[in-house]
Amino acid sequence: MAFHDDSSSVPHEPAYALPWSADVRDFRHPRLALRGMEPVDFVTVFTRGDGRMDDAQLWGRVLPGEVLDLCLCAYTGDDVTVSITWFRERGGDEHIWSFTP
Repeated sequence: MAFHDDSSSVPHEPAYALPWSADVRDFRHPRLALRGMEPVDFVTVFTRGDGRMDDAQLWGRVLPGEVLDLCLCAYTGDDVTVSITWFRERGGDEHIWSFTP
């Protein structure tokens, strides 16, 4: 039995570009900027390091162009990971982005 792939006939949405940028020049105080063109909702920032469980900060709604400061001074090691979760204004999918400063 042959498999017929007709996915080329289904229109695809363009990929959703990452709307965040991080300035990590001061790795203990990274600055996160929302560079996207639309607001994002239910933004939560998780930090993990030093063998500790995730610390969470709920930022709520973030508007385009907003720059938010994050303090990682409580972490002594270099193995810190920051994860940001959010929902687009339209659509119900949760998105996540992680980085190490």
